[in-house]
Amino acid sequence: MMIGGMVLVMYFLFFFSVVTFIINGKHLLSLLLALEAIMMGLFCFSVVIISFLELELFYCLVILTFSACEASIGLSVLVNMINSHGSSSLSSLSLIQC
Repeated sequence: MMIGGMVLVMYFLFFFSVVTFIINGKHLLSLLLALEAIMMGLFCFSVVIISFLELELFYCLVILTFSACEASIGLSVLVNMINSHGSSSLSSLSLIQC
């Protein structure tokens, strides 16, 4: 019963993070925060499932590593975007300028 409740919480975390990612697509920082919440939901879900199945936690470390890489790349893109365009709004971007 305890694991079923934790899995349900992870589903809600993942679902609401995806909804936030879809709805708040105006600023890059809000998209990055939603992506981090999605990755944290996947990480927690994988920890619960892997510990329930009594497997090694190596796969959880791989997910956590990719999450850290995604966060660092996202923040560097955010800093470069603010330096070049003056704001983090995605409406200020244009593919023609690139």
